[in-house]
Amino acid sequence: MTDDDHSLKNLELWRRILLWTPGDQGRGKRYSILCLLILGLIWGPSLAYLKLAKPSYTSKWTLILPGTGVNSMVNLESIGQASTSSASAYGSHSISPNANYKSIAESNGVLEMAAKKLKMDVDAFGKPRITLVDQTSMIFFEVQGKTGTEAQKKSYALYDALETILNNLRQDEIKRREESVQKMLSGVQDKLKQSRDQLLAYQTESKVVAIEQFNQFTTSLEDVKIKLFELKAEHSRLIGERDQLIKTLNLNASQASDALLLQTDPVFQENMKHFAQADAVLGKQILKMGENHPEVVKARNEVDSAKQKLNERIKHLVGNPDSHLLERLTVSSDSTRGALFEKMISLDAETKGSANKIEKLEQQIVEMTARLDKDMNSAATLDDLKRNHQIAEAVFTSALARIDTGKSDIYASYPLIQMLTPPNAPEKPTSPNRLFVFIGRGRCDRFQFIRDGYFMDTQELAPQNFAERVIWFSITRTYLFYLVGGLYILAPVIARVLLFHLGYILWRQTPLTPSSERIFIPFGVWVWIVSMLVMELALLVGHADYGLDLGQTIKSTIGWAKGWALIAIFPMIGCLHVRPELIYKATAIVCLHTLIIMPFLIVAYLVHLPADLYVSPLQAVGGPGPEYFTVTLYGINPDGTPRWRLFTPWGPALGFVANFYFIFALQLKGSRWFYIGIIGSVLMCLVSKSRLALVSIAFVAFAAALLSRLTKLPVLAFLSASSLLAGINAPSLIETFNNFNQKFSEARADSSRVRSALGRIAVQRWESEAPVWGHGIVEKGPHLVEYMMIGSHHTWYGLLFVKGLVGFFALAVAMAYSFIELVYKAQQNPLCRVGLCVILILFLYTFGENLEILAYLFWPALVVMGASFKQPISSSQIDTTQ
Repeated sequence: MTDDDHSLKNLELWRRILLWTPGDQGRGKRYSILCLLILGLIWGPSLAYLKLAKPSYTSKWTLILPGTGVNSMVNLESIGQASTSSASAYGSHSISPNANYKSIAESNGVLEMAAKKLKMDVDAFGKPRITLVDQTSMIFFEVQGKTGTEAQKKSYALYDALETILNNLRQDEIKRREESVQKMLSGVQDKLKQSRDQLLAYQTESKVVAIEQFNQFTTSLEDVKIKLFELKAEHSRLIGERDQLIKTLNLNASQASDALLLQTDPVFQENMKHFAQADAVLGKQILKMGENHPEVVKARNEVDSAKQKLNERIKHLVGNPDSHLLERLTVSSDSTRGALFEKMISLDAETKGSANKIEKLEQQIVEMTARLDKDMNSAATLDDLKRNHQIAEAVFTSALARIDTGKSDIYASYPLIQMLTPPNAPEKPTSPNRLFVFIGRGRCDRFQFIRDGYFMDTQELAPQNFAERVIWFSITRTYLFYLVGGLYILAPVIARVLLFHLGYILWRQTPLTPSSERIFIPFGVWVWIVSMLVMELALLVGHADYGLDLGQTIKSTIGWAKGWALIAIFPMIGCLHVRPELIYKATAIVCLHTLIIMPFLIVAYLVHLPADLYVSPLQAVGGPGPEYFTVTLYGINPDGTPRWRLFTPWGPALGFVANFYFIFALQLKGSRWFYIGIIGSVLMCLVSKSRLALVSIAFVAFAAALLSRLTKLPVLAFLSASSLLAGINAPSLIETFNNFNQKFSEARADSSRVRSALGRIAVQRWESEAPVWGHGIVEKGPHLVEYMMIGSHHTWYGLLFVKGLVGFFALAVAMAYSFIELVYKAQQNPLCRVGLCVILILFLYTFGENLEILAYLFWPALVVMGASFKQPISSSQIDTTQ
């Protein structure tokens, strides 16, 4: 048999199998029966499950961890202190008490204790479903039972068992701590005794027995030096006065003393008087008579005789004075001159006395200095011994006090738990669930829908250059990168790769390069580059102001390079030859992937699969938190409802990205990707449960349509009429807006409260602590805001707190300029209208998110915005290749 005969025989066999008979008659009936059989195979097991499965009831309840325990402190004057300060259980990113309690509640010990209390096996008791809610201290429990009452009893038994295990762990911790302190106490006591004996032994041998003694001696030496300084000044004054009197009287102190003695002697005064009379008579005689007249000679002899007696009396009283002194002494004196003599003698005596004092004080200073030098080493040694003794005494006392104070807070390692919502007794079973059948059928229909090629695009749009291939691959493989935890790392990597590629092209560009291939960076992109560099400057100055070390500065700079820097780099990449339509389609493909996986994620929630699957090991490269590397199936709101965040770190971030995808999908009119992008992006907004996402998706497209048609007469007429009606109905419009704002906040009251508190804290600390350059780094908030970072959930508050007014205006100026330029260009250029939508979305989300931390998600929008900056004003000049 030939190969052709064998092929014909196989073909005939398959024809018989598929058609049942060689003929075509009755084919529709046969296919109908075959389809019914296939549907029976699909639906049969599901219907059997609904009919035969035993009902199961689920009791739901919630625990909450209040947080920090009691702080206590014991101060012992002059000895030391013992304190117990329980840090917040949520103070570490790497350790979560919620996750610890979840593991404890799921442990065999707790389940065995709970089952034993109800007198049933552990297998019969079952394992509870425990769900943690991000950024809260609540833990949700779901326990299943055959009846609602049994499920409720199991819940209470599980709660009692969990409390018992936690109390045992707390008591064991206290016991172990006390034992360790007791062991340490014996060694501390020996050190205290040793330091005390050393201090006493040294005080016995040394002359310096107390530091106060040495300090007093040092003070006394300084007092003596001050006294010597003052005495020398006084001595100089006395010498000056004495020398002035000597100069005035032309006598020294000894001569003045002799003169004073003679003036007080009565015999000398009598002779002096006789001498003065004889001298007066001689003067008169000489005037009347000649020199040799007998009367003149007689008078001269009288004078000589009186002078002779004066000399004899002076010699008798003061010794043998010189002739000049005799002449000065014989000069007539009065009481004033005598007083000056007395003052001179007194000054001379005081001068000699002060000189003696100075000499004695100088000698005393030398002796005290020598003693001080000798006792200095002794005092230093004594001070060291005394300090060692005080340290040992403080450690010993603190150890004693720690034994009791350590028992005051038993919730340090295992925080207190409280039952927020008690277990309920459900009246309706939770399984079997009829919804499973419809979901399964929907899955079959979807795969059939895909098989029929409905999503195939008739007009293929493929990458044409290196930049387009990198961007296309990065966007369309979003979920693949998310599954390996590389999405947060992807954006900084491709940003640097394409930035290097851009620099290489600019370096090779010459005046001969064709205009269609020429690349330039427009002014609008330069505005963003300068603004983001100012952000880094504010970061460096803030770190310098608050004295942060080099390691923290490098870490913050790396964070800037993975955040704010991307907001400047990706608009530069938009200046490459990258077609925006390629980005539109790539994001639509992400929407398609979302539509495909969303049913599976809903089923995961309904069948109570774990919310978090795993944390990627790529977290080791560094990032803001584990949520950026965690692969999750779903999340739970504080009200217990499900919420999905897909490839983003939290729900509102998914709504943020979906708004850009919605705007891009609107540009794909005439293609099936238009509907896929619209449905997928709207679905993302809905499952994210983000209020701002729903407001933005309804507002941005409409606002951009009006702003891009300001030159059109109908739009101007509409705006004029609207402003007139708004002015007339202003009170009612304001009231309507206030009601909307109130309902907007009440929709997520707890979230609105936390956001408001974070904003108030950020503004208050910015104004009072760092108004210009900011604090440099983010800080954790108090328990009031669930220990969230100050300035998070709000770009402007975050900039004020971290980078001050400098960072605030850096972003504000860039956004304001971009808005003005794109509004102007959007009047004629369709791509600029998309760029305008990007700016509007970014501005709206500055009030709900931190743009820096989410730049790795919305970077395709930044590329489109950069491409819109380089567009010419007139649409007729648009390069169709772009």
